[in-house]
Amino acid sequence: MIKPAKTDNNLDWPLDSLMVLILLSALLICFQYITLEKFEVLSPLTGLNLSGLLQTIQRAIPLRSIDFILSSLLQVIQRTIPLRPVDFILAGLIPMGFAILCVLEYRRKRVSLLLNKVFSVERHTRIALVLTSLILVRFYFARGAFHWTSDMGSHTTYAWIATRAFQRGEFPIWTNLLGNGSPYLQFYGPLFFYLVGLTGLVFRDPILSVKLVLAGMHVLSGLGMYCLVKTLCGSRRAGFLSALAFVLSFWHTHQIMIMGRLPVSVFYALIPWPFYFFEQLRFRLRRIPATIGGALTLGLLPFVHPGYAFWATALLILYVCTRFYMLKECLQNMGIYTFTLILGGIVFGAYLTVPMWVERANIGLEGGISYDVLPGPTWKHLIYWSSYRLRLLIFSGQHWYGAYLGISLILLTGLGYVGMIGRRQHPRASLLASGGLCLICSLILVFNRHLPVIDTLSVVRALQPGRYLLFVIFFLSIMVGGGVTLIVPRLSSRLQNRHYTLCLLFILCDLGPTTFQHPYISFRTEANLAGLSESARQELQNQSVEFQNSTLPNYRYFYFRDKPIGFSPNAWMPIHTGVPSVSHVYTEGPLAVDNFYEKFNRQVEPIFHTFEEPNDLTASDQFHWIAAGFYLLNVRHIYFYRSANNRLLSWSFRGNTPVIVSPNVSGWENWRKGPPLSPDQNVATLIHEMGVNIQNRTCNRIFLKGYAPREEMAMPAEVQVLEHRVWNQRVVLRIHTSSPCFARLAYAYYPYLRVLVNGQPVEALRTADEFIALRLEGGEHEIVLEPYLSPLRRTLLVVNMVLLALAAYVLLKYRQKITQHHGVIS
Repeated sequence: MIKPAKTDNNLDWPLDSLMVLILLSALLICFQYITLEKFEVLSPLTGLNLSGLLQTIQRAIPLRSIDFILSSLLQVIQRTIPLRPVDFILAGLIPMGFAILCVLEYRRKRVSLLLNKVFSVERHTRIALVLTSLILVRFYFARGAFHWTSDMGSHTTYAWIATRAFQRGEFPIWTNLLGNGSPYLQFYGPLFFYLVGLTGLVFRDPILSVKLVLAGMHVLSGLGMYCLVKTLCGSRRAGFLSALAFVLSFWHTHQIMIMGRLPVSVFYALIPWPFYFFEQLRFRLRRIPATIGGALTLGLLPFVHPGYAFWATALLILYVCTRFYMLKECLQNMGIYTFTLILGGIVFGAYLTVPMWVERANIGLEGGISYDVLPGPTWKHLIYWSSYRLRLLIFSGQHWYGAYLGISLILLTGLGYVGMIGRRQHPRASLLASGGLCLICSLILVFNRHLPVIDTLSVVRALQPGRYLLFVIFFLSIMVGGGVTLIVPRLSSRLQNRHYTLCLLFILCDLGPTTFQHPYISFRTEANLAGLSESARQELQNQSVEFQNSTLPNYRYFYFRDKPIGFSPNAWMPIHTGVPSVSHVYTEGPLAVDNFYEKFNRQVEPIFHTFEEPNDLTASDQFHWIAAGFYLLNVRHIYFYRSANNRLLSWSFRGNTPVIVSPNVSGWENWRKGPPLSPDQNVATLIHEMGVNIQNRTCNRIFLKGYAPREEMAMPAEVQVLEHRVWNQRVVLRIHTSSPCFARLAYAYYPYLRVLVNGQPVEALRTADEFIALRLEGGEHEIVLEPYLSPLRRTLLVVNMVLLALAAYVLLKYRQKITQHHGVIS
């Protein structure tokens, strides 16, 4: 008998379409590194309007030929950006390669054949999805520095702190780099920053670590969406299409890389998984691991962003309730598992959410956060094609708090809604109804300011309307896969694979151009952002290097400008100079930032506007109290940038000190008399009344918060600073006082900052401006400041550790039971 010849599955791959895809991917990568990198001469936030440019050129040139107009446009761009012939060749080859794919599909269905091969094996599908996603998010790997605008600077600074801390074997809960000492990630989700820190242990470069985490999270978001929609629709094709939609959604890129909301990248990667694990509860043998996985991923969402986590949990509950209502008979015995999944996630995330609420008064969050001043997106923001840098259409009220959703996604989602009409009993329609309802609710949240009842709810106003677009594109992506699942088979059972391919090409054609981004600036441009000369920057860096054993400089700088800008120098300078800032980059700064620094800044900034030369400060009749304010903040370097002549004025106070002493204390409310003062006037008056002597580290009196009684020591005191060492999370100050006195430290008061004097814990006094004061005897003293987690946080941390241990034990027993069960069957 003749045996049949073995067939090689590799021969079944359509090599022509595969080779075109590989070449197209190579072209995209080359275009990114050869051409788009040249756009670093422009800010990534620079917007170009194509129609506006054409109209301008047409008005300037009395010719109506479109060829001349386009050539003039290219000349305008080329004068700004050093483009070369190779750039135009690459720009032409990319659409040509995509057109060849379309022709191959139209003439011979070669792309459909390739997709059939990809979707025939689960492993092939996942590999193809990861590789495709890496090509689509190639801009993360571009060379260059971050643009530092908006939240980019704050998040980059915090990521840098985490990376340095992990490299030095620390687990950061505090930082002395910002805000006179400040909590670190106790009131903001730490997960992104800890991931960057762990990545930095391998790559040792904080900026590269940030880029790798951002790219990895973007790719993983697509993988999570694939798993969710494949489970929902029972189709790898639908899952792949939804994943492609989620990865390509421009708001996904816009929010992270243009607006600088870096931590949200982890939220995009996590949000599909609680929904996926809930859907896994339908399978009896998967319920225990699905319950644990769902609770863990839901609980991790607050560790990224508590505000987003609240709405993700609310929408998950809505999704679950809708599913139970529509498919009662199919969801029997899932109730207890679903309840455990949601409750477990809420309890696990409580480590961050509960202390944030209970302890919010310690950082000035008691009044909450309002985004009333920020505009919300309109329909035009969502449907007019734009890659932010390039806009095809302009309209009044255009801003960056919204982005193009994708006509392709909207139309395919519409197909999903049409496919559900009158088909409640269809299993896929029933499954997708929950996602459709959540999409509608997400859109209501986006446009809440136009709705009379919803816009009054504080829980809705806690996020700016545009931020709810995250949930819109999440559920929009789900509905894309659902729409294809419900409609394509009804069009033609014979051609459904080809119809699917057309949908995929439609999405790539619509949203693929938005991936032509260069989100970074040149390192040379970044080095000059704050206006520091190269010599001044190098001098600060050299001073920082002088401090040994991973210590920070034991002084601070003060920086302001004559005009507000989106770029934050107080995020940029600590990283690039190593010198701590008196300012803060997050809202989790201690009360001293709001009660002293911010008010002092508002008082002195108009005065500095009048200075033309550095000597104008010492010649000012207000010099003494201004210098005293800097003295109280332990400021050595002061910078003021004048945008009119692009000049940076600088001053150095070498007599800076971390401590001043006084024989007297008094409650500020007991001392102050006369009519009420504004908060800013309060600061200036307080400095005047303290009677600070900037020559010998003394003052006439130290004011305590509230109505503390007056106390006076027998004789004046003097102080000598013998040693002052500052680490990221620890301060050691050794001083000598001539007699008993009160000492005010230039470190912010915080209730969970341990203060040791000569090795013994003492209760710190709280000054009127929210700094630390101590009662000291005469002689030599060693003062140590060390942060610790509050009892509430420690308790909730133990609860989470117990939950994780319990989950691991249950999973272990479950796996043993499954293994034994399979062994008995075999």
